[in-house]
Amino acid sequence: MSTDRTDEPFESRPDQHDDSPFVFAEVVKSRTESFLSKKSFFDNESSRQSWFQDVTPPESPLIPPGWREILAILLAVVLVDATLYHGAGFAGLAVFVIGLPLLLLLGIPGVTMPASIPEVIPKRRRLFLLVLFFALTLITSWKLLWCGFCETFLVGLFLVFGIGVLLTGQKPRLISILWYAVQAVITGDLRLASYARSVKRLRWFPSKTGTLAVVIPLFALIVFGVIFIFANPNLTQITREWLQEISQWLRDHLVSGFPSFWQVLIWGAAIWLMAGYLRPMIFDRLRPSDLPKQETWQTQQPDTRSGYFASYRNTLITVIVLFAIYLVFEFFTLWLRPIPEKFDYVGYAHRGAAWLTLALAISTVILSTVFQQGVYADKRASLLKTLAWVWSAENIILAIAVYHRLTIYIGYNGMTRMRMVGLLGVTAVLIGFIFVMVKIAKQRGFAWLLQRYCWTVLAMVFLHGVLPVDWIAHSYNTHRAASGDYPPTVQMCVHPNSPEGYLSMMGLMDCPDEVIREGVRAQLAGQWVRLNAENRGSGNADHKYRWTKYQIADTILYQRLADQQEKLKPYLDSLNERDAAIQRFYDYTFAQWY
Repeated sequence: MSTDRTDEPFESRPDQHDDSPFVFAEVVKSRTESFLSKKSFFDNESSRQSWFQDVTPPESPLIPPGWREILAILLAVVLVDATLYHGAGFAGLAVFVIGLPLLLLLGIPGVTMPASIPEVIPKRRRLFLLVLFFALTLITSWKLLWCGFCETFLVGLFLVFGIGVLLTGQKPRLISILWYAVQAVITGDLRLASYARSVKRLRWFPSKTGTLAVVIPLFALIVFGVIFIFANPNLTQITREWLQEISQWLRDHLVSGFPSFWQVLIWGAAIWLMAGYLRPMIFDRLRPSDLPKQETWQTQQPDTRSGYFASYRNTLITVIVLFAIYLVFEFFTLWLRPIPEKFDYVGYAHRGAAWLTLALAISTVILSTVFQQGVYADKRASLLKTLAWVWSAENIILAIAVYHRLTIYIGYNGMTRMRMVGLLGVTAVLIGFIFVMVKIAKQRGFAWLLQRYCWTVLAMVFLHGVLPVDWIAHSYNTHRAASGDYPPTVQMCVHPNSPEGYLSMMGLMDCPDEVIREGVRAQLAGQWVRLNAENRGSGNADHKYRWTKYQIADTILYQRLADQQEKLKPYLDSLNERDAAIQRFYDYTFAQWY
């Protein structure tokens, strides 16, 4: 292909709708050259559209930074220093998650998006999504403040980057959010360089008359203020003491508070990244904006016959028969007869549920692969759709069977974090399969399906990150144990726990079973010792930044344990007694119910 042709505007090419890989490769090549060219990259004056669209209007150079933008960068440095560098816990991360989007809202300059960028989100929908993302960020911040986990913080960061994408006027597609998160590493120096060029053009000093309007009143204030102070011995003494205190404060803080090398490095990274987030480069779709969207496949081709029709038909018939046979076996094995005494819970309800979930996921991939453009255009597609609906019904029943297996496992020895992950994972696969059915019915493309399935998975990750998982799990286990069903207590000593989980276990401090009762008391005594030490300031965090360790669940647990000192007393002073009681609890429950 000639180079003359690639220099033409894309709209004028006669083969702009050619889908051959050679033409696509040439388009990609020309766009890459346009993006990497110095003039286009820095001045944004290229007439060709690049993959990475600058939010600055192409008809003008970068908008000079205003006071809000500079203030947002400075506040970002303060936020990072207080919550990340000096931070010692999840309260600091909660403030970071809710503070960063507010700084983005403050500092992102208002620009008019160029018409060359496709899929600019409408204002009303953009406002709705901004409110939604801010609400989800608030929920995530609250969970970090209540009882934080690292995965919750990662969920919060994703939501913050989603807000950044929305503030630039783009749709919050998954690829756009991920690109926004990483692009600041590349664009930060470019934005700082543009700031420097803008600063050089600014007039920092006022005119002669403007300078005198400030200097003369200030000089008069100082002269007469000094005269009035010396005229009164009391004011002279007060001023001398005040100046001495200021001098001492400056000496103390300049010596002890001088930033370290790593602290300065963190500040520089915060400035660099924040500059990139305030003036990002938005990841646009690879295909040209003037090509028609393929949200639905065109089927107006009456003579088209798919060469894979027989393969697809035979495959669907095969899996329909196989699933029917297996579902009959499943129901006769686990539904229509009581569970035997020596039932293999791990093999059936744990590993077996995972294998069946994998079968659901593979079914989703197969159905999505079968119904592509060539099949939609085939007259015989109605037969494949009928077979797909039958197989879909079987997959729905199979999903119900997976839920049933998980409930069997939970009913055997209680709820855990991973079993909640299993429930959410099966739900994500099931919702993805439903999207496949919608895709078939409305003849949607694979990109439509992939985008919605990714958001489904992210929704499940969000739920797991913000739900009080340990509180839910151990509330269920405690409720069963309090009614005399003790197998769920094994989950209280064989898996990690958190303050919210210990809160729900306090109902077992008076359990009739001595080993369980004393084991729970010993665990709670260990939590009291930890919380008491932290409240006395024995933590490693700087006293000024101890607030970053605050957790609401810790505070409530500490207050409730303070009222139970008599029950905890045998285990507060003796570490050996406490460890021995916990070990007996572990051995007792593990041998019987794990």
